[in-house]
Amino acid sequence: METSVMLVLYFVFLGLFYIFRGFNRLFSRILILSFFLSGLYSLFFKTVITIEQKHEFLSFLGTQNKALQTLSFQLDGLTVPFLILLVFLCVAKNRASLPTDNEWFILSFILSSFYAVISANPILFLLFFEASSFFLFLYAYYQEKGSISALRFFKYSVFSFICLVVGVLLIDLNFIELGMALITLGIMAKAPVPPLNGWQVDAYATCNPFSVLCMSVILSKLPFLFLFRFFDVGGFESRNFLVWLVVIGGLIAGLSLIRERESVKKLALISSVHMAVNLGAILSNQDLALSVFPLFVLGHGIMLGYVIYKSRLNLFTPAWIIANLALLAQPLSLIFWADIGGLVALFKASYYLSLIAGFSLFIAAISVLPNLRIPFQRRFTLLDFFVLISFAVGFTPLIFTAEIAPKMLKIEGPKPSSFDSPVEGVTESI
Repeated sequence: METSVMLVLYFVFLGLFYIFRGFNRLFSRILILSFFLSGLYSLFFKTVITIEQKHEFLSFLGTQNKALQTLSFQLDGLTVPFLILLVFLCVAKNRASLPTDNEWFILSFILSSFYAVISANPILFLLFFEASSFFLFLYAYYQEKGSISALRFFKYSVFSFICLVVGVLLIDLNFIELGMALITLGIMAKAPVPPLNGWQVDAYATCNPFSVLCMSVILSKLPFLFLFRFFDVGGFESRNFLVWLVVIGGLIAGLSLIRERESVKKLALISSVHMAVNLGAILSNQDLALSVFPLFVLGHGIMLGYVIYKSRLNLFTPAWIIANLALLAQPLSLIFWADIGGLVALFKASYYLSLIAGFSLFIAAISVLPNLRIPFQRRFTLLDFFVLISFAVGFTPLIFTAEIAPKMLKIEGPKPSSFDSPVEGVTESI
């Protein structure tokens, strides 16, 4: 199958979402099935599927890099946790009461996020990433509340997109230091990490609850996938400065928790703390951070997204306590493993970095304690099922580390000086 066919299918689905607004539940179920089956295939058969078409993509830029010249998509171990999160969002969409007129924005967001996850070209990844941000902005903007916060979110999104694209092109021209600095700033704005999280707190508190779920579950994780997919971050001199910048940003978010009283805004800051610690771990020791990355994506995406979503709806189920315990970094939870891996990676770079990050995580954990209330809604939903399963996976993390991580550790993104093939390993061409 050629990449051009994949791109045509993308625009065909966008058109169908727009035309058949009243029948989007069927398309949503199709998306759930496709994400689920593709994730199972990659998980159990341990193979990398590539769909590519050789031609001079972006040739007008004068680039000679193969990864920039090739339109390609791929499915591998890195994509599996994201496919699970997309299924989680599809299930939540079917359970939520969304305005029919704007429902196609959400489906377009999910579809664009899927294409970003499987993109094997950095520019293609960023284009679909920004498309998903744009559709999410439209959905959040045309609601009764949160239009100002949605507009601020979109401004930061455009700033991040520009930083990431310019950073990729600068690295292609061998301006490695400036390029990686811009990429780090772009990721800090997308994730987000202080001081580039000016949009996050207000957006989480005022935008539509489902749009906030999309922001916290998938949109904040995609920048990390971009970094893992295409870059080896160990080859530039300013890395130490950027690691300190990120970790100090996490400390700022942690200290802001002390004076914050509103629960949703506290959860937004808790998210920033975890983002800062894991981004700092990636910049300081990419291989070690990669080994716990799937656990971070699943634990942070499902648990934090669930808690924020239910907080906005004032619905507290039994799974609420489990999700909050996970945010508390309860031993053997997915977030616990991710935090341990992040702290170890930072410790290998500097004892002081791990100390600052540990203190920030401690403040974040203490801030979760007031949320541990007795649940009063006994109804069990599929979202609760996701929480229980992800909690159980924390007791057997080898599901995502022993089997998938060895293949993922062979994935070496292009060196900062040149974009080579983004994936090494078994390849099955379609």
